[in-house]
Amino acid sequence: MVEVFRADWAAIGITPRQINWVELSPNGVTDWHRHTLQNDHLVGVGGVVKLALWDGRPNSATYLESDVIRMGALRPVLAIVPPGVWHALRNESGTPAGYLNVIDQLYDHENPDNWRLPKDCAGVPDIL
Repeated sequence: MVEVFRADWAAIGITPRQINWVELSPNGVTDWHRHTLQNDHLVGVGGVVKLALWDGRPNSATYLESDVIRMGALRPVLAIVPPGVWHALRNESGTPAGYLNVIDQLYDHENPDNWRLPKDCAGVPDIL
C-alpha cells in the first residue's frame, strides 16, 4: 500500500481537477513538453519510469538546468512539475510501466495547455 496523493501534503498546494493514468510500452518515450498553467504531480506506480526535467523558465534560479528522477512501484515518489518546466518520460523497464498524473487544470481539448518540442530541437539536454 502506498499513499499516492494527500491534500494535506504541504508541497501539494493544489486542488486536484483531473487524474490521468499513463502506461508506457517497454522502452516507450514521451516527447518533451511543457505547460503554461498546469502543475503536473507525477507518481510512478509500475515498472521503472525515468522523468527528465529541463527548466525553461527565464526568471527561475535553475533556468536551463536539467535533472532526472526515477520512479515506479519500488520507488513511489511524487514529482511535481511546475508550469514552464520541459519534461519527458521514458519506460526503462522491459515490461509496461505506468504513472499517475494528478493535475490542477481540466484538459481543454479545444485549447490544450500542452506545448511540444520537435524531435530534432537543438539545445535539449541529452538526459532522456
